[in-house]
Amino acid sequence: MDTADTCKRSKKSMLYVLLWMMSILMCARFGAADPWIFEIPAEDENAVYQSCCVAVITGTNVLAVAGWTNSALPGSSGSNAGGFDAYLLFFNQDSGEVIGSRFIGTSGEETADKLIYVESTDQLVLLGTTSGTFPGQENRGGVDLFMSVIPSASSTDPADMDITSLQYGSVGDDIPNDLLFYRSNQYLATASGSTAESTRFGQSNALVLFRVTSSLQVQRTETITFAEGQFSFFRVYSSAVRGPTADEFAITFELSQVPSGGIQRYFIVEFDNTFSEIYRREILSQFGLSDAYRFQPDHMDYSAESNAYWLAGTDPGYGNPYREPAYPSPAGGVSFLVGRVIPETNQAGYTSEAATRPDMQQNTYL
Repeated sequence: MDTADTCKRSKKSMLYVLLWMMSILMCARFGAADPWIFEIPAEDENAVYQSCCVAVITGTNVLAVAGWTNSALPGSSGSNAGGFDAYLLFFNQDSGEVIGSRFIGTSGEETADKLIYVESTDQLVLLGTTSGTFPGQENRGGVDLFMSVIPSASSTDPADMDITSLQYGSVGDDIPNDLLFYRSNQYLATASGSTAESTRFGQSNALVLFRVTSSLQVQRTETITFAEGQFSFFRVYSSAVRGPTADEFAITFELSQVPSGGIQRYFIVEFDNTFSEIYRREILSQFGLSDAYRFQPDHMDYSAESNAYWLAGTDPGYGNPYREPAYPSPAGGVSFLVGRVIPETNQAGYTSEAATRPDMQQNTYL
């Protein structure tokens, strides 16, 4: 992974921007104290701080912020384990005071990607990547996923929180997609990964699933090959569960041939709790779109009210570096898709609703 290269594009902390925006939103909604700004001064020109995500610990006045850094943290008695470590910073929501911080890392390189707080389990959970090996864990090759769980988050002083880190990955570099809570007591990480064949060519071709229980046990892991052949490309774009107590979850993904030739195809697939496919549908055919319109389904959520997985995305997408431009082209325009896929109650298949295609540049509808 090019974590270090990406991070070094910014030599100063941009954490304050995120926290400032969060404080304004909270003040507008709850009438709290004045907005506050927090910045970590860079110790030297090589110090880098990146933030990924925030979570409010319900029932407390604590805001948790996750990211990664190669430098020191305020309010921490620990130290960086080497390279880039993931971190957690805890703030008083009203004053912006740092009330604790923790490093999460190995002698390798870590990033932080998703952070959630689940009130029913009272746990704070961080999903990230590591090139190293956490204590008692195994690195399966390249960059693995890790999941760090903090129990009793609402009743424990941040400085004294116990952190359990569990690790799983494919044989290559894993690219996290999402961290989901489902089946009432389990956390599910979804990611794009690689088999040995794909690793030789630096491409993802497999789905990585990593499930941990709230009792801090690895419940199920699996790497499922989706793209066959040395020049195939696979990428997970979005993930969702049918609900916090449901067994089913779905992902959207792309399959294509690289570096040229072959069509880009986008799918939605739903799994049961054993990671077995319930059904798979190609998004183009589901939404009645022609082959000329290939939407990258970047976002998905499930609605119990409409019994549907709702999808949103763009055409062209920008997740496949082999087939798509790095940035939107003003001349070509960008189209936007919103649509839904309804899993049938007997889980035998899907029906779909028609999707409109407003063109964001010309404001026309097809």
